[in-house]
Amino acid sequence: MERVAVIMAGGGGVRLWPLSNLQTPKHMLPLFSTKSLLKETVDRITPFVGNDKVFAVTTRDMTIEVVKEGGMPLERVIVEPCRRNTAPAVALSTLYVMNHWGEETIMLVLPADHYIEPPEALWSCLEKASRLAQEGWLVTLGVPPTRPETGYGYMETGEMLAPSTLRVKRFTEKPSLEKAQKLLEKGNYYWNSGIFIWKAQTLWEELVKHLPEVALPLDRLRNTAWKEVSTHLETLYPKFPNISIDYAVMEKAQKVAMVPATFQWCDVGSWTSLWEILGKDPQGNVFRGPIQMLETQNSLIWSEGIPVKVLGLDNLVVVATPHGVLVCPLERGQDIKKLLEN
Repeated sequence: MERVAVIMAGGGGVRLWPLSNLQTPKHMLPLFSTKSLLKETVDRITPFVGNDKVFAVTTRDMTIEVVKEGGMPLERVIVEPCRRNTAPAVALSTLYVMNHWGEETIMLVLPADHYIEPPEALWSCLEKASRLAQEGWLVTLGVPPTRPETGYGYMETGEMLAPSTLRVKRFTEKPSLEKAQKLLEKGNYYWNSGIFIWKAQTLWEELVKHLPEVALPLDRLRNTAWKEVSTHLETLYPKFPNISIDYAVMEKAQKVAMVPATFQWCDVGSWTSLWEILGKDPQGNVFRGPIQMLETQNSLIWSEGIPVKVLGLDNLVVVATPHGVLVCPLERGQDIKKLLEN
């Protein structure tokens, strides 16, 4: 079984503002070790597929950073001429894989900025998913929900297709708190991890069917030298719609399956989720940088070199960097994007 991993290394970098931004998106940050999230993702998947079968897809303005932080050669970076969301990025990556490895290749598509432990549990899930992908299924990894989370998409599952493998009946976008509680109580809903496994040709057929405005122009570049493909992309890519692979394909396809995750997972999508993952002091605080705290509990205090003193805080986020300062309730971490849009 030929397998290739494609790491999605785009993103606007707004959900961990002010630490992340358009110039330094989240996957470039060293949040859990001295390595960036991108490098941790590369190191996590390399033992499973092999060093020469790990690729990244990113926009032209981030190419050098991806090469540097990901520790991968330039020839293993698939370059988008401009930002266009995940469906065009996946389509371009699939074309690359088919042109270089063939239509029967199993693609593992992984975000560059997730927290996953231990890697061995991820590999076990990917092995199960790969076998199903060989049979023509689009497979994703679902995370058993532990709380009524409003920041994640959900998947409703149906019958069992194989051991530890379920059919996906439908996708549900980020719900309200009330709806999330109901989904949690039903017991057959999983968080959408954003990790996908499929055969290149299977995904391509779905793209032609559901996103022809992207797939058909690219289809004319099948079996074309990649240098020539890159030249055509300058004209084609800016015309592609800004749409996610979930909306474009996964929610419409008929043969979608899910393998429940047996690993610890977080998309590190907010300061709240980062607080949940990182180790805390006896008062429930997460802190980094030159911080002085007094009578403070259950808070995240983060500073990039700026002395910060806090007194009497409870359930708050305080982040100070040269790019700006953020203060908000811990439970409002998912709302930062709304703040930046105003």
